[in-house]
Amino acid sequence: MDLSAIIADIVQSAITKGATAITVSVFLNDKIKIAIQCEGFIFPSDAECMRSLGYEYICQGEFTNIKNRIEFISDCPLGKVEDMCVSILSANPRLKEFRFIYTKNDNEYIFSRNETLVLLGDVFIGEYNVLNWIEEEIRSKINVL
Repeated sequence: MDLSAIIADIVQSAITKGATAITVSVFLNDKIKIAIQCEGFIFPSDAECMRSLGYEYICQGEFTNIKNRIEFISDCPLGKVEDMCVSILSANPRLKEFRFIYTKNDNEYIFSRNETLVLLGDVFIGEYNVLNWIEEEIRSKINVL
């Protein structure tokens, strides 16, 4: 299993429990650090409760949990984060906002659902062509980093 699938599971769990806006941050330096922040959802502070919510993969290592934000370091391969972003967007077209921040060696790319919709004009976020464009946009931007 790759890290993008784990992130997607965590985010989808948070959304089904009330999260209305999500920011997923990936930091690539020596290790892969992930931060997930949710508006409208508070992560449990107890490791056992985290496991019961299906977050057992991150509980194998250390994690930091501050109310609506969780951070962890993983040694899993990252996988296709662009597919993860499109999966979250297509399954949850009514999210208030979805942001994906990708940082590699002090270079940063930020994807924002809302800013993308402003850029693209009057389109539905769940439309096939829009999702394909978003996937390619994210892939090309992070490959440059």
